[in-house]
Amino acid sequence: MRSRIRFYIPLAIFVIWLAWLAFLALTQTNKQIVSRAQLMKANAAVVVELSPEQMKQNAPVTVMQILWGELAGLEVNKPIQVTNLKNARLSDGKELSKPSQILMFLTPAGESGQYEIAVAPRSPNLGPLPKESKTLEYPWEEHPPIYTWTPEIEKQAMALQPK
Repeated sequence: MRSRIRFYIPLAIFVIWLAWLAFLALTQTNKQIVSRAQLMKANAAVVVELSPEQMKQNAPVTVMQILWGELAGLEVNKPIQVTNLKNARLSDGKELSKPSQILMFLTPAGESGQYEIAVAPRSPNLGPLPKESKTLEYPWEEHPPIYTWTPEIEKQAMALQPK
């Protein structure tokens, strides 16, 4: 009798633990987290209205809100050209399926009035690029992240805002 109790109590605890882990796995969402490295390289943070067609065609986008920073020609309700918009990816890995408000961290691009989405600098832990490599080696350099504007993203962006 005693040996059965010693077997079933740990078994019950193990089953409860597995059920708890399954519950967490099924109910937790894939949270977006704003890249601090990308934010530190940016000159401005803006919220834009973006449609899937604009993203595919690298078309101008309209600035809805400027969170912080100043760049020449950056004004609310004014369209801007983002040169690397076509390469950008939503940080949650999903495709943009409908017009949405999107948070972008911008830096000036070559010409006046053009901008690009800031690319997070390379981590020192990654080491130098091989000398024979002239291309980008890491995916975030080629596909800078943009963020769907949600209350959680707004909270993170405001908390990380440079002072």
